[in-house]
Amino acid sequence: MGELLLTVCSREIWLSIFTAAFLLLCFGSFFHYPGSALVLLFFQLAFLLMFMLAWMRPFVGSYFFLALFLFLGFCLKFNVHLLVEYPFVEPVGDFDGAPEDWDRALTGAAVAALGVLVFRVLQLARYYFYPSTGSVAGQMVPAWYSKLSGGVWAVLILFFIVLYVANYFFAFFQTGVNPLHALPFGLGAVLAWLCYCGAIVALYLVLDWESARRKDRTWPIVWSLCLFGVLVSVSLASRATMILIFLSVSVALVFHKKDLFLQLLRVWRWRILILPVVSLFISLVLVSWFRMNTYNYEPAAVSAVQAADQIASAQFEEASITPTLMLVEVMRLSVDRWIGLEGMLVFSVSDARGLFMLKGILSESPNAGVNSIYQQLSRSPYKFLENFTYLTLPGAPALLFSSGSLIITFGGMFLLTALLGLFDGFTFWASQSRFVTSWIGVLMANAVCQMNSPYLWVVFVVESFLALSALAFIIRRA
Repeated sequence: MGELLLTVCSREIWLSIFTAAFLLLCFGSFFHYPGSALVLLFFQLAFLLMFMLAWMRPFVGSYFFLALFLFLGFCLKFNVHLLVEYPFVEPVGDFDGAPEDWDRALTGAAVAALGVLVFRVLQLARYYFYPSTGSVAGQMVPAWYSKLSGGVWAVLILFFIVLYVANYFFAFFQTGVNPLHALPFGLGAVLAWLCYCGAIVALYLVLDWESARRKDRTWPIVWSLCLFGVLVSVSLASRATMILIFLSVSVALVFHKKDLFLQLLRVWRWRILILPVVSLFISLVLVSWFRMNTYNYEPAAVSAVQAADQIASAQFEEASITPTLMLVEVMRLSVDRWIGLEGMLVFSVSDARGLFMLKGILSESPNAGVNSIYQQLSRSPYKFLENFTYLTLPGAPALLFSSGSLIITFGGMFLLTALLGLFDGFTFWASQSRFVTSWIGVLMANAVCQMNSPYLWVVFVVESFLALSALAFIIRRA
């Protein structure tokens, strides 16, 4: 059974299924697109090739996640909206669907994908001409961990509980909630990074050590991920955290740790699928409950959160519940949660596009909040609230496209992809852990695709770099 499931999970089968489904979806789009067929073809091919190259060896997790999120946020969202014809959940400013505006937006998106694609081609060419076997993950287990593994786990579990319970009440990092207390010496930023990223790095690291030390035991991986994922999701008030945790671990197992993946399948069988699904369901319920209670402390926050949904569903207010309406609701919960296309649509109709706007966005303080440039251009429904901050997110491709230059859009995405690739290699060198490398990769890719404030993105990269440098020092000195 394990070998069969591993075959089903192979990249070749999934790539074939994806390509066939995508081509079928694209075929239908040519009958509905109001703009140029050549622009549409360029857009579809750029994203198809970008995502297909993500599955090729050498597999790079950060590129895979970036290509996946861009494909979902741009290509899949565009094709679904074109065929189903329902309004976008996120605001799109003055965009009214004019053919020339569609062409401009899709061209910018395709050029952004092309920047990602070209870097990957160069990466694959380098691997082809200068192949490198690299090192094996999970073999650098510190001697002190082998002696004190029980104590390490006890300390970490206590640390996780204290950290995330404190975050639950004081909001060092919570979706939409401003920190309740300003801490001195930048401690707030450190605690926010620990909640969002650092604690999970620690868990993944010891999981990799444990799987290398005790190859016969798999229950620490399964139970710690399920229970820890629920704890983190609720504390961060984030529905996506659990998905990112399972996605990062699954990618590391399938592409880098097949022996461990096979062992998990043999030992846990059908439970390896059921337990994550149940954990995800529990986390969604608890996060929804937490958000309702937290946001209800200020009624205006509730109306702000609901504003975008009211705009998106205005066309259906007088309609009865039909299969079409139900399909739209499913699409809004799955397809529309990925960031990308709306930002391109906003800037495609803006007369202010240019280097001056890009400079303003790059230098803009994150404290601008709902008064920032993009929030104004997109006509965001969110209002200023004292204790909460809700924003519509453009993503890095749209921010680069605000320059009005396709060269800057291409070059910017090329450099961002290169940076993610370099950081992926640095993370693996520092941690010697495929789990940690996959986690940092998914967060970095997600941060690029959901970029709103370039300053905050730089802060996250610097914090992660310093933390990983310290981790490398500790591991090698141990």
